[in-house]
Amino acid sequence: MKKSIVLLVLIMVFSISIFAFAEKTVVEFWTTDNEKSRVDVQEAIAADFMKLHPEIEVKVIAVDEVDIPKKLATAKAAGRLPDVCRFGLEYVAGFALDGLLDAKAATMAIADMGYASFYKGALDLVRSPVEGIWAAVPIDGWVQGIWYRKDLFAEKGLAAPNSWDTILEAAKAFYDPAKAMYGIVIGTDPGQVFTQQVFEPFALSNGATGFDKDGNIVMNTPEMVEALDYYTKLAAYGPPGACYWREARQYYIVGQAAMMFYSPYIMDDIAGLVEAYQVTVPDLAKNTGFCPIIEGPSGIKASYGQLVTLGIFKDTDTEAAIEFVKYVLGPGYVDILFMSPGGKVPVRKAVVDEWLKHDVFSLYAPEVVADVAGGMNMIQRWGFMEGKIVPLVSDVYGRLLVPIVIEKILIGDMTPEQAAAWLQEQTEALK
Repeated sequence: MKKSIVLLVLIMVFSISIFAFAEKTVVEFWTTDNEKSRVDVQEAIAADFMKLHPEIEVKVIAVDEVDIPKKLATAKAAGRLPDVCRFGLEYVAGFALDGLLDAKAATMAIADMGYASFYKGALDLVRSPVEGIWAAVPIDGWVQGIWYRKDLFAEKGLAAPNSWDTILEAAKAFYDPAKAMYGIVIGTDPGQVFTQQVFEPFALSNGATGFDKDGNIVMNTPEMVEALDYYTKLAAYGPPGACYWREARQYYIVGQAAMMFYSPYIMDDIAGLVEAYQVTVPDLAKNTGFCPIIEGPSGIKASYGQLVTLGIFKDTDTEAAIEFVKYVLGPGYVDILFMSPGGKVPVRKAVVDEWLKHDVFSLYAPEVVADVAGGMNMIQRWGFMEGKIVPLVSDVYGRLLVPIVIEKILIGDMTPEQAAAWLQEQTEALK
């Protein structure tokens, strides 16, 4: 009897030891929310998730947005794709066509959370061009626009910068480089997708859509030439050198720019809530206006918005990945949104009231908050027309064709006409 008891105890100890040393399922999560403070939040969410799921280990890996296509190509070749990756809408269709995304896993995650809990517009944008189901899980989004100094505009009697004419007029009026003052900061860096993001609403507001509703490439059009010409002339009233969102933020918060393009991610910076960035302009948030819609010369109105998604990749630990994605958009969701409440407009309806309770929204005029909160209804993009998605737009973004061609115009290597023809040629070569 004693031998039996001893044997039973040994078996139990051995079993426990085997369980203790069993390998955990690892979920590798690549995130483009890569600033340290945001990585800290995501690691805390991962830690909370792991307490509930001790059999799963989550590794949070920060990556740069612009490097995503190359890193995924390298990872695919090595057979080491991440389980989950955070990336923008422009990559969803392309990654789906390349066979990288597990649309069934994404659809299962959305179904488990409840289709009706998401805004329909957000779900419509992430349908797979291959399977028709959802290729990725939307997590948040924003609508971009011009942030401008209402106080300075009032002093000069200038109208809000919401059209080609009013934007250019204001840029000229405030441009005074001798006093380190610039009219506007837009994207001009050839290595940054920000340049595409800022150019695109100008193009859309002139009827230059890049692709037509049938998916045909329409880069070399008079409307595109006109948009390129306007944009590069507007850049002359900005600071010297290649600029992207870092320069836009820096020049604006120190009072050296009257206007800048940015997503609502900038709201906490303008309000002085980010210790790393010192705002030197008194009451800057109170004196800042926001114009999310641009009117072109023929009366077309356009905006640019972004939807950010979580992609679950094929041939990975999809079951664990689904559970993690559901946790991020469930118990961890408000913490995700509060990393930058202005820039992270929720895609799930139930959290909107809690999201709007963040202190940052009380520092801005009600109309600014309304435009930010309504951002999911304003999203317009190249390659997304009448419910259809043009997968080739992913490659246009990934190859940075627009940022490259804008630099070529700025340095005098091309005219706008040559640039539009080059865009047509380069895009056709991607087919």
